[in-house]
This record gives sequence, C-alpha cells and structure tokens, in this order.
Amino acid sequence: MNSSNKRSIILILSLTGGLLGAVLRLMSVLFAYDKEISYYSSGAILPIISNAFFALAAIGFILLPFLILCKDESVCEPCRTVRYTAVLPALALVCQIYFAATPIPEAIKIMNMYASSEQAVAAALEVFTLTLALFATVISAVFFVSLAISRKTGNGTVLCGVGFILWIALAWMESYTDFLVPMNSPDKLFLHFGYVGAALLTVGELRAICGTAKEKSYYCYLSLSILTLSSATLPAIIGKLCGAYADNSVKMPELVLLGVLIYAVARAVFLLKEQDVVPTPDADEENTSDACAELTEQVHTDTADPQ
Repeated sequence: MNSSNKRSIILILSLTGGLLGAVLRLMSVLFAYDKEISYYSSGAILPIISNAFFALAAIGFILLPFLILCKDESVCEPCRTVRYTAVLPALALVCQIYFAATPIPEAIKIMNMYASSEQAVAAALEVFTLTLALFATVISAVFFVSLAISRKTGNGTVLCGVGFILWIALAWMESYTDFLVPMNSPDKLFLHFGYVGAALLTVGELRAICGTAKEKSYYCYLSLSILTLSSATLPAIIGKLCGAYADNSVKMPELVLLGVLIYAVARAVFLLKEQDVVPTPDADEENTSDACAELTEQVHTDTADPQ
C-alpha cells in the first residue's frame, strides 16, 4: 500500500468518524437529555455508546497517522478553494466583536466606582480581561479574513493565527468559570473538546503556512479537530433548534467553532482529492509509446546520415 492510499484511509476515516460521532451525540441529546438537570437521563444507553465511540475514535486518530504513515513528508498550505471557507468563522468573529465590546464600558464604570476600595484590583482585572478578549476577537477575525482573501500568506497571518489561539484560551476560561452550567455537563465538556480541536487545527495550519508542517502530526491534528468539532457543534446547535435544552439560544462561540469545522472538512476533502491525482496506466503506456517512437525515429535519422 503506497503513501497516497494510506493518507486516503486516514482522511476517509476522519470524515466518517466525525459524522458518526455527531450523529450518536445528537441522538443522545434528542432522546436521552434531561433539560432540567442539564445531564442525560439515568440509565440511558445512547450516551454510553456515544462517549465510548468518541473516546475510542480519539485514541485511534492519535495513533493511526504515526502507525501507518512511513514517511513524514511536508504538508502544503491550503488551496484557494479551502481558504474561501475561512469566511464563515470570520463572519462569526466579526459578530462576536460586538458582544465582546459591550461589557467594557460598564466594567470601567464599576472599576472607577471601586477605585478606592479593596475591590479595585478585581475590578481592574475584569476590565483587563474584557479588553484582552476584545483584542483577541479582532485579531482572530483578521486572521480568517486574511486567510480567505489574501493571495499570499505571511508572517502577519501567522501572528494573527496566534491571536486566534489566545481567543480559544479565553473562550475556554469563560466557559469553565460559567457556574450557571454544571461542571460535569456533557455540553460543557464537549465544548471544551471542541476548543482543543480548533487549537490543534490552527497550530497545524500555521505550521503549513510556515512550511514546517509534517504529515504525521498534521493528519493527527486534522482528524482530531473534525471529530471534536463535529461532536461539539452540530449536536448542540441542532438540539437547541429542536428545543432540547432549557436555554435554546445558540452562543456565538458555537458558531465560530462551526465555521472552523466547515474549514476542517473542506481541508480534508481537498487533501483527499489530491491523493487521487496520480498517473493512470493508460497515460503511462501512452507516454512510453511516444518516447519509444521518438527514439526509433532518432535512430533511423542517425542511420540515414552519411558519415
């Protein structure tokens, strides 16, 4: 089995595993989720199957590229068609700018109110965190816009990509400290997995832009990102549209991760198409025949020339 076939196997399993993981978790949300306690119903079998599949698939996607890929070749940066899909997370992040900027004036007002009290440090820290989140959101939007419209990516795109990783870290912290959602809530856990997958994919893409991405680690990152993002976004968004939750409002970070998922799927699909671009036997025979004909003609010409 050549390297092209091995890459195709990884990509097909990644797309299939992501779809199956999303379907299993969606069924768990629709048929086994208790919105009153933000957890699955006691004794439900669907969540057990979904979680077991997710764990086994994650372990498999971590090990598979390192086990079957013999060479660790370089991975090229995404083609133009794939980069166009970066518009989707860019649009979500542009909308997120409004929600990130809205709390800042009120936080500054509170900071001035407590300037002479013991709560001044906490108020100042709150303003700093909100300002940092706004900055990370703007830089992240610039990263995806640059990825989508720029003819050539460079160091500026890479730096903005680091800003998106900062946005992921801040969004994860906000979700983790949201005490309105139980700490062991499956939605919170899968959302955190989605953040991890988005960060891994971003690291892989930044390394591809810099020309330092190797296919073993890159295919591992890509496979994990498709699995985690599909399990984190699609079941949650569809479940909310179907009224499966107590709070059925779709959060902006979920839309950002959904855009990143679409980008990851497009990247996998076009990498899969690249594996099919190989010379066919007919083409090889035709090229060989042409070469033989040219060689025969040259021999006859040399023989006919007088010495």
